[in-house]
Amino acid sequence: MLTLTEPFAESSRLQPESLFSYRRTSGIGIAALRGPSIQPRQAERLRELLLDLIPVLNGRMVLDASKIESFSCAFLRAVCDATERCRFVGGDLVITGLSEQAKKLLRKTGLSDRLTLATGQPEAMAALGAPMIAPWRLTIARILDIPVASHQPFEPVRAAA
Repeated sequence: MLTLTEPFAESSRLQPESLFSYRRTSGIGIAALRGPSIQPRQAERLRELLLDLIPVLNGRMVLDASKIESFSCAFLRAVCDATERCRFVGGDLVITGLSEQAKKLLRKTGLSDRLTLATGQPEAMAALGAPMIAPWRLTIARILDIPVASHQPFEPVRAAA
């Protein structure tokens, strides 16, 4: 688990650890929001932190909102801004763990068309192009500290005409 303290050491502001936990897997950043709610001040700080992380990750991020029960319009703005920035640099921000009520709100407002939503982390990682490796293989590889071969879909090489 990576701790983000150096670039964000300004003491008068909300620290990243109070908003989310962060890790990096297969070159993709995964930020798990701490919850249970995201207020406007927190949303603005979250926006700043996400925008700072995006260039480091080439725009490939997963935002796990499974612990969030309520959020403000400022949170939606932060997520939309981060999504636009991710796409600008060639990646995407995939949001997982939203409640059914939140998904319904996004559908009614049309924001679901602007955001990438996934039902879980494996789906989010696949949407960002991460190799799909069975969880048990990853566990064994981590325990034994060995590399794991991932199965990439076969794509035939087309001959030039």
